Amino acid sequence: MTVALFLAGCKSVEPDDSEFKLNINVALPVSDANVYNKVMGDPGQTEVFKKPRYGYIYLVNEADGEAEVMTLYKENLDEDDWELRTYNGVYMHQDDYVYVYKKTFVILLPSKRDAGRIYIAMSYYPLNNLRVSGHTSDYEPQTENDVKNLVFDLNANLKSSLQDIYSSPVGYIYNGKYYGTIQNYAYDPSDGTGNKATSIHLPLYHVASKVDVIWNVREDKQQDVRITNVKATHVYDGQCYLFRPTENTVNAATYASGYDVELTNNNIAMQWEGRSYFYAIPYTNNADKCPLQLEFQANENTSGSYKTTVLNEPTSPFVPWIRGKINISRNVEELYN
Repeated sequence: MTVALFLAGCKSVEPDDSEFKLNINVALPVSDANVYNKVMGDPGQTEVFKKPRYGYIYLVNEADGEAEVMTLYKENLDEDDWELRTYNGVYMHQDDYVYVYKKTFVILLPSKRDAGRIYIAMSYYPLNNLRVSGHTSDYEPQTENDVKNLVFDLNANLKSSLQDIYSSPVGYIYNGKYYGTIQNYAYDPSDGTGNKATSIHLPLYHVASKVDVIWNVREDKQQDVRITNVKATHVYDGQCYLFRPTENTVNAATYASGYDVELTNNNIAMQWEGRSYFYAIPYTNNADKCPLQLEFQANENTSGSYKTTVLNEPTSPFVPWIRGKINISRNVEELYN
């Protein structure tokens, strides 16, 4: 099955059987309820991922020494057209389970082309105020740097569905090139072989980090300390890079604004040993660390709390798995003070 996409923006391409075509296949490295991730340290909860309904595709076409951006938006992707398969391509997630979009996106390419790169993002909810950083949302990307600098803002829907945003990170280099570089792009179909198409199979990756929080009250303190509330505080809600998800930065030790995520609220099962996770847009501070700010309350006492920041090492080009592990070995008074 194919979905024909027509180019819009700086340049348009009219349908023509003589034109060279690009076939795009997309995969998402996500788990199914009955499939185990290969990553160690799963918090033990079933992760639920929604199939993307919105797609954003950008083609950078180089010809005669000049690069031109062609913008495609394919909205209303069909959730039923995602199929669980095993990935056997050349990129990350070899042999992992992935969701593959069963329809192939077909782009009719311009006749002049020397090199091409594709950038793709997908999301369950539309990306809020998608724009080039420093511009308004009605400014279409004019250069490849514009595409790389696309940002979006968080709203209530996106905050609840951060795990369902994917993109092709610009920092993923394969064989010395950005992994979205199109092979055989400059092929001339007039050579008599009859081949008028090339293909690219592009796995997309999470834009948000998985944040894993673990806490434990030492056995000899459990008579005095019961953890009754845990929340992550000052979760990043600034502008979010779409294709450079590891490059959100804050020029301070920690992010001062943001929002809270409640991880447990008076759950007896987790009062001494607990674990919870959520997804958040990662950022690095002025020391190139990824801070995780946490707040603990004990014994249902809401007048005080224990606050701490766990610093994680960032990774590139993929968003880091952020973890906070808290071992509590003090009584309530010492803890709060």
